Amino acid sequence: MAALLGRVSKIAMNEVNISYTDVSSTNWANKEIEEVSKMGLMVGYTDRSFRPEQVITHAEMVVILSSWLGNDQSRGDSLPNTEGHWAQSAMELVKAAGIISGDTHWAFEQIQEASIDHEHKDATE
Repeated sequence: MAALLGRVSKIAMNEVNISYTDVSSTNWANKEIEEVSKMGLMVGYTDRSFRPEQVITHAEMVVILSSWLGNDQSRGDSLPNTEGHWAQSAMELVKAAGIISGDTHWAFEQIQEASIDHEHKDATE
């Protein structure tokens, strides 16, 4: 995600020194990770890690989109099941912008299961 955002974003970068404990200077996405961090789109974790190989969560993606939109503090409508969530305000902002609806597809778990490459094993085996 950092590489994609780094290539398409035209957001001004802050002149700060950013380094993560788990991103070496030889990492294939090192330049883009540094760029998106300086843009404020991705900030890593509180333990100073970036976790470049970790799958991005829905909430993390929403926070990135919120930052891209400018983090306008005006809040939109509440989303179901987000009260008190660490990304609640970002979710509301992105919903108000019409980017997400907040609804989860009724077959989400089945779609997720079908999208992961693996061999099925019957629970009775």
